[in-house]
Amino acid sequence: MQKLNINLVKVSVSFGDFLLDIKDVSIKAGQKVAILGENGSGKTTLLNTLAGLSENEIYINKQKIYKLTPKRRAALISYLPQFSDISFDKTVFDLVLLGRYALSDGRFAAADLKKTQQILDIFGIQHLRDRFFSSLSGGQKRVVLIAKTINQESGIVLLDEPFSGVDVKNTLKLLKILKSLNSAVIASVHDVNIAIGFFDLILLLKQGRLLYFGKSNLISKELIDEAYGIESRICSDRYFFY
Repeated sequence: MQKLNINLVKVSVSFGDFLLDIKDVSIKAGQKVAILGENGSGKTTLLNTLAGLSENEIYINKQKIYKLTPKRRAALISYLPQFSDISFDKTVFDLVLLGRYALSDGRFAAADLKKTQQILDIFGIQHLRDRFFSSLSGGQKRVVLIAKTINQESGIVLLDEPFSGVDVKNTLKLLKILKSLNSAVIASVHDVNIAIGFFDLILLLKQGRLLYFGKSNLISKELIDEAYGIESRICSDRYFFY
């Protein structure tokens, strides 16, 4: 897998009176980054921009993302949006296998089938192999879609609220899997303690502004309170809100 560095030289995206404005952020190959911020702060907009869905000054190893062909972009970046239900029904195995489409041009070889089975085993969803996606629970669907995203084997993994609807046991399993990847992982999350406990870096947004970008264990209580407009307290290295 190619080691990929991401440089956000200048990101400027506007919708009506909302403006996402970020400059001079660099993410090294393999780093795990949590995007935090209240609803409407720009988390999804930032992920969409990182995926190359709008033109901005973002580079992967000095290549401008927006100018890459879709095929080349898919080889470098895998992206799971916040809302990504499948309109056509496939078995879990066939759906996870589709994650390898960009690698194989849709001509799946024995190695693709073997890798997909390995992914099912890693995610603990081998018992769902022959189930149709439509028959799964919401949490199971989310796990399957994350498995499909990881099966793409890209150097950059973008996840928008990956743990939404997923139970505690599976959330912890997913976090361990993501942490073990050689890929850079950039994910929007709502749990501050998960962001601090499992991610290397935190990117904190407030109404489209960058409040903080740095090591997760160095973020201050004051910044968390400012971002969410609430009062928090820390007990045994965990944040509680009231």
